[in-house]
Amino acid sequence: MITQNKILLFKRCILFLFFLGITMQSFSQTRTLTGKVVSSADSKPLVGATVEINGVKNSTVKTDQAGNFSLSVTGIVTLKVTYVGYATQSKRIEANTSNVVFSLEEESVTLQEAVVTGYTSQKKQDI
Repeated sequence: MITQNKILLFKRCILFLFFLGITMQSFSQTRTLTGKVVSSADSKPLVGATVEINGVKNSTVKTDQAGNFSLSVTGIVTLKVTYVGYATQSKRIEANTSNVVFSLEEESVTLQEAVVTGYTSQKKQDI
């Protein structure tokens, strides 16, 4: 025989789980984060810069012709932007941010030494 107390306890458990599910869903809302990647020297857009969410697989996008990008993110994330010839930049993006601008600094790297290896074969008569 099921008592009134057991039925009341069962109803409260179901209600608790329902509200727990709604709360968890509200914390994991996905939003679209847009932004732009520009050069710090002349503020021109960097076409083809790589923007990725740190620690998330398959989260990499490239910037378009205007240097713009768009990503679907959840909560607080850290974005990393890379571009050939420029220093890599990372930024922590808060949950209420919807647009961000990255201004990359040029990075000049010089080679200390270069090694050239050549493999060829020639006939004596060709010399």
